[in-house]
Amino acid sequence: MPLSQAKPRARELLDQFELTDKRRASYLELSGGMKRRLSLARALMHRPKLLILDEPTAGMDVELRLELWDFLKIINAGGMTIFMTSHYLEEVEMLCNRVGIVNHGRLVALEDKVTLIADHGKGTLQEVFLELVGRRTHG
Repeated sequence: MPLSQAKPRARELLDQFELTDKRRASYLELSGGMKRRLSLARALMHRPKLLILDEPTAGMDVELRLELWDFLKIINAGGMTIFMTSHYLEEVEMLCNRVGIVNHGRLVALEDKVTLIADHGKGTLQEVFLELVGRRTHG
């Protein structure tokens, strides 16, 4: 990426992720949430068509997590494909259109989220997950 494009893009992403005031800080000086935001900003620097995220909101506070969800919805609606892993089923249910469930290293489901929930006669993705991995629901 040419420097003439990189500098304004970096400023844009630092502003987007509320990191402008930390632009001169060492990575080691950043909090866990700030490190996550910086990693995401770096991944978006070149405007990829595919974004791969591993537990994107781990270590984030609730407010920042909700902001990130909104941001991910916007870039996905703008045409970016997002592939993510998460143990937070609420996050998956909120953000994902297609869901894959892995149990002990084996893919046990991969389909449209709405279809997956409906086909199992469940109300939530968490209930489907618990059924597919052989665990009972509580309550």
